[in-house]
Amino acid sequence: MRSKGVGDHFVRRLFSNSVNTDRSPAAGILRLLEPPYRFVTRLEYVNALGNSTCGLKAYTAHVRRFGGGMQRDVMRTYAASYGQTLLKLRLPAAMPFTFNGLKIVTMLALIGAIVAEYFGSPTPGMGFRISTGVGSLSIDLVWGEIAVAALAGTAFYGAVARIERRVNFWHPSQRG
Repeated sequence: MRSKGVGDHFVRRLFSNSVNTDRSPAAGILRLLEPPYRFVTRLEYVNALGNSTCGLKAYTAHVRRFGGGMQRDVMRTYAASYGQTLLKLRLPAAMPFTFNGLKIVTMLALIGAIVAEYFGSPTPGMGFRISTGVGSLSIDLVWGEIAVAALAGTAFYGAVARIERRVNFWHPSQRG
């Protein structure tokens, strides 16, 4: 009988509870009518959680395929609990996947918020200003909003990349 990796049950339960909260068709229609920021937050949360889940599963698959469970064996030798193994072994191994997901999500969240505001949001945000600027032929306003969005996206990406470099200093992708 194959034993499941540390945290597989935790990850499966967390992912299933976050995605399948209500399965009725009415709830799906109501979710489409939500305010844009709440919709974007939910959409990007699922993307980030998916990458983190892949990172947690990748460590288990790597240990099963190539052996390499020396770290896990050391944790068992010192009688580490499930939580200690998760916090000190599996989560650090999943950090490169998690930060890749966060870098993707920062850009997609900005784009999603602007597009959600562009299509019928009454709140005066960047998408609303772009929409009204196109309608009134204020091309300078439209390009100004696009430039601000590009600068904000670059700043968000750079901030996540800087945090990743500090957290994942040990990973080969951060050396150089």
